[in-house]
Amino acid sequence: MKSLHLELPNFAAMSDDEVEQHMMTRSMDGRWSSQTRWLLAQFETDKLDLNEAWAQTWVDWQCPCCQRRKLEIARLTDKGVLLCQLDWHHDHLADAAGDVIRSKATVGVSDELLITRKRACAAALPLIERFAPVLLCNDCNAADAVMKARLGANVPRAFSFSPQEIARFITPTPHASHALDEEVGRKLWPGALAQFRERMAFAELMGERIGAGLHDRTVISFDDPARNFED
Repeated sequence: MKSLHLELPNFAAMSDDEVEQHMMTRSMDGRWSSQTRWLLAQFETDKLDLNEAWAQTWVDWQCPCCQRRKLEIARLTDKGVLLCQLDWHHDHLADAAGDVIRSKATVGVSDELLITRKRACAAALPLIERFAPVLLCNDCNAADAVMKARLGANVPRAFSFSPQEIARFITPTPHASHALDEEVGRKLWPGALAQFRERMAFAELMGERIGAGLHDRTVISFDDPARNFED
């Protein structure tokens, strides 16, 4: 019998230089990286708020929405904290549509068919959301919420602006949160809302069709005895 010996590095006991040079962290950008330490020195602070998404991306990562790189995204808060934050931006339409589809597709379904119907629901969702989850800088992600608040109470809670739409109503500035062009946001809003409503209607339709068994899809695993059937 062979045994495997795995030795994990004790990063907590290492210096920042040792962590940065380690093969497991060389492509990451945590508080130990030379770039983070340089930024702390430039902003003359020892206070740092750096999240996991920032640490797990490389030092020259660029926001696909505002096109700023990390050196431009990092900024100092009013309390003197260096903010290094990236966030996953996802379409909340997918959450609402998923609830609608499942409520129509799985009601009264037998346990035997339940997994088949849930599988069909999962396959339909990517056709409904307006954009796939995407990593953005904290300022671009926050701009979505701020613009929706300015548009008022008529914005559905499940609505999200796409990265392409956000890029049109922000004015990026190095080391600062974005200025927003509310007029552009209001011009984009009717078309985006129409898409939202059309896709929610499609979710209702798909839920009904899946519930009627019109999108069942057989999946046979390699160890399933049904694979050994004779012609």
